[in-house]
Amino acid sequence: MNIKTSAIALALMGAGFLGLAGYSGSSMAIIKELPCDKRGAGNVLDEAKCAGRTVESMPGADEDYFRDMDNGATKDPVAVAKILSPFVPGITPEAAAKAAAIGRNNWIVWTAGNDYFWNRLGYKSRGNLDFLKTLSNHPSLKFSRSNRWNYLGLVNEPCFEKPTSGREDRYGLWLDVRSKDCPADPFENETKYPGIKIGARGKNI
Repeated sequence: MNIKTSAIALALMGAGFLGLAGYSGSSMAIIKELPCDKRGAGNVLDEAKCAGRTVESMPGADEDYFRDMDNGATKDPVAVAKILSPFVPGITPEAAAKAAAIGRNNWIVWTAGNDYFWNRLGYKSRGNLDFLKTLSNHPSLKFSRSNRWNYLGLVNEPCFEKPTSGREDRYGLWLDVRSKDCPADPFENETKYPGIKIGARGKNI
């Protein structure tokens, strides 16, 4: 993907985030009357709507965490603004780079409900698909962060390290740990990006 195509695609995704997450006040009235899991085909609301979240409470992540991707397009805000100006007249370099960063973060990080899909798929497959096992570094497994590429064809995320024991903050799972010489993971900022608390999620069980 060249820089021009990347910048346009990323920025439009960023600008479209509110459209993807938005909903009307009338739908909120319905939420209060009917449980979210009994609406029937074609009328199922996503978890954000079920939890009564507003568009304003779900801002797109604007940290340019993946700035080295797409040929480093967002490292040149002026060029991104020039490319986007026919579509968004008057857009500033700062706004263009921010929109592109939000769009890319949405594409890579935002699950859009896929977490529920993969959870159900793991359940229905009787454990044949198990992402917790895939990401684990437990000594009993043949694969870990050390050989994920060779064994599973997976690329490790930078700024993480192989753990020496199960993580207490992750229910004892042997998941990668953040490197001490790297800044905090911006997507774990619960204050800025609060998750959707629905069902058992967001509760200590």
